[in-house]
This record gives sequence, C-alpha cells and structure tokens, in this order.
Amino acid sequence: MFDPPDRVPFSSISPSVIHCDRHRKAAFQAAVRGTVLLVNRRHTLPLGPKVNNVLVTGPLAGSTEVMLGNYYGLSPDLRSLLEGVTEYAPEGVRMDFRQGCLLARPRPNPSDWAAFEAAKADTVIFALGCSPQLEGEEGDAVESFTKGDRDRIELPKEQLDYFKEIVAAVRKKKSATRLVVVLFGGSALAVPEIAEQADAVLWAGYPGEAGGSALGAILWGKESPGGRLPITFPRRTSVLPSFADYGMKGRTYRFMKARDVLFPFGYGLGYSSCQWRQAALRVVGSSLEFSIQLRNSGNRAEEEVVQVYRQDSRGPRLVAFQRVRLKQGETRRVVLRVPKNRWFEFDGKGIEIPWSGKQSFLISAHAPWTKKRYGFSLSIRLRA
Repeated sequence: MFDPPDRVPFSSISPSVIHCDRHRKAAFQAAVRGTVLLVNRRHTLPLGPKVNNVLVTGPLAGSTEVMLGNYYGLSPDLRSLLEGVTEYAPEGVRMDFRQGCLLARPRPNPSDWAAFEAAKADTVIFALGCSPQLEGEEGDAVESFTKGDRDRIELPKEQLDYFKEIVAAVRKKKSATRLVVVLFGGSALAVPEIAEQADAVLWAGYPGEAGGSALGAILWGKESPGGRLPITFPRRTSVLPSFADYGMKGRTYRFMKARDVLFPFGYGLGYSSCQWRQAALRVVGSSLEFSIQLRNSGNRAEEEVVQVYRQDSRGPRLVAFQRVRLKQGETRRVVLRVPKNRWFEFDGKGIEIPWSGKQSFLISAHAPWTKKRYGFSLSIRLRA
C-alpha cells in the first residue's frame, strides 16, 4: 500500500484482467468443484427429464449476498440460486418461487402458499443455512443475536420448522415430491432431520460470484459436484466440548468420536459410481508409496479424492490426498507418496517424534466414520 508503484508487482496488471473471461470461468469451476453432495437417495440428483414442476423456496433462494460470504469484492455478474436453477431448467419446466420463511425470525404473516405449491410440485428445492447476516464480523452480522458468533450449530428454528411444514404437506397429499436441500454457510451445520428426510442434500458453503450458475448446472446435471467437506459436521451442538474448554478432545476429525459425526471431514458423493480395490503400501526409496485401483463404473465422468490417514492412539491424521478425474468406464491405479521428511508427529511440547515400529494407515474416501463409503486398512513397520 505504501510502496512506490515500481516495487509493487500488481501495479503492472492491466485493469482489463479484472473479471475477464478466464477468471469468470475459474470462478464457475471453483464453485462446481467446491460444492459437496452429502445425500442422494434413489439418484434424485441430477434432476432428470421427468421433472416438470419445480418449487424453489427458502430464505436464501433469492439472495446473492449469500454467494459471497463475509469478505469479497463487488461483482457485476451475480446470480442467486433461484436464477441459477431457472437458467439451466429445460424448456417447458414450470418454475415457482416462494420464500416461505425468514432467515432467523418468526414469519409475521401466518398465511403462506408454499405448502400448497410444494404438494403440487414434483421437486422442491430448499435454500437454507447461514448467511453473512447471521455469522461473521460483529458489525456485519445484522441478524445475529450473538454478534456474529454462533452458540448453536443447528439451523435457525424458523428454517427447520418450515422444512418440516413442507415435509408434512407433501406426505399429507401422499405426493411423490422429491425434496432437495441446498445448504449455505461458512461453518458446520448440524442437520440430522434434513439428512434423514431430504432426498438430496448439497452443501454449497459461500460459493462465490458464480455460485448461482454453478448450483443450477449441478442440479440439472450439466456439471457434477466435485467438493469434499473441509470440516466435520457434528450430529448436534451437545456433542461439542464447552467453548471455554481449550483442549482438543471432541474437536475436528482427529479427536471427535465417530458416533458424534453426521458427515465426516473429506466426505462427498458424486453422480457416478466408482469402485475402489487392490490397495497397497510399500517403501520406495525414501518415500511411503500408497496405491489403489479406481474404476468408474457409472454413466458419466467423475472425480474422486483419494485420502490417506495415519492412525494411532491419538487419532487419525491426513497425510496425503489426490484428486483424480475418471472418464466413463476408465480404470486407473492412483499412487500417493509421503516422503521420509514427513514421517513424524509433534508431541504436546512441540517436539518431533519420528514414526517408528508398526504404522497403521487408512486409504479412504473420507476421515474414519461409522458409515464407511470406502476404506482399506494397511500397515507397515518402519525404523526410526
């Protein structure tokens, strides 16, 4: 800021670079590859040719602010989830929108047509979660009762009650309406009721300026969700330690009990089917070499993220990962290496402790969890 222009490398960048085509495409792909598919019962997503009547609803459906989160530059090309879904909807599909409820306050008007519309629709897309109005800096989160902090990780009561209201209306009519939930927010959400009752759940986080379009493309199958959770989703607030407890017990994927986890760190589904087999571990030169064979047995290209966790009495630790894109029908052996200069842990005093003796590892699609999607345990003996 205070250096002369000739010493600032960014001063030579032309303003024409800002929001150029290449950067807009990068923003779109970042949103696609960052969106996490958490639930997809009976292949509800992507929405197919039999979908004719869609209701988009929820307090965040028409919001563009929720795409950007708490720290951002202003973009001239923002789309909400509602606009993104409409943008990619095939010709002839009926689209309706009802906000349905407020973000975190009771609805003043008890009359609402959303339940009636939902029972007629073949698909309901909810936009729920947090926004910068609820979480963030003290002076920005204008709807927060706790100055931008969250004292509970569940959805606001008003949103959860609204979701249950729509579920009840659909069941009362005995309709075959599919319920799709898109969750927004920059932190973990405890949503066991939604995970149990929704047909599909996507976590979008704060997806950026292209988030609306990216979500529309994902929902209608033009793109596949490529994200994996960068955090753990606990089952409920009560499983977490006290905020005043600065210990690590019960926190993060490393120290949380598997039964307390709703969705684990590293988790994410895809639209295709991938088979994992023939896991192996050996020492090659000065590296540990992990390998696994992946086969895309589905009907479209797919990305998988192979993850390697070291396991000991203190808990698992991610030591390697690799994203792999597989064409339809493709089989590939994926190799991950951990060099010897990373064969150590830190003890409580910050001292390096080399890996020695029998070492146990897990090659998996996510952190250790009670519901394994894929997982292969491997071990090897090392000398300090």
